[in-house]
Amino acid sequence: MLINEAKWFGDQLSKLGTDFGFPLLNIGSSTLNFRTRGQPWMDAYIFRPLRENNRTVIHSDIQAGEGVDLVGDLNDDAFIQYLINLGVKSAICSNLLEHVTNKAHIAETVVRAIPAGGYIFASCPKDCPHH
Repeated sequence: MLINEAKWFGDQLSKLGTDFGFPLLNIGSSTLNFRTRGQPWMDAYIFRPLRENNRTVIHSDIQAGEGVDLVGDLNDDAFIQYLINLGVKSAICSNLLEHVTNKAHIAETVVRAIPAGGYIFASCPKDCPHH
């Protein structure tokens, strides 16, 4: 995630009331180390302000690691049903779609996991091959 991207996400998320957008699911979150040391602007502009305002964020990734609250695959219907039952109200999906071959399916899955009236904050590189 670019620094300006993190600033934009942080600004948009700060406008949500706790009843509208939270808990927030951070899809493809990577580890705490990545969010605080690899790209510290993510924590500085997005996650620290949310923590300081007692807003719940659930960090989810396909791989377990320190700071990953929920491990699961967006291709797994049971995992999607778990997310729906968890009651997340919004999702942030940043720089994930260029890592998957079935972009449309993953995007539709994210939409399914968020209830009507929820928010999806998504971004990805404009022109980037699958990697």
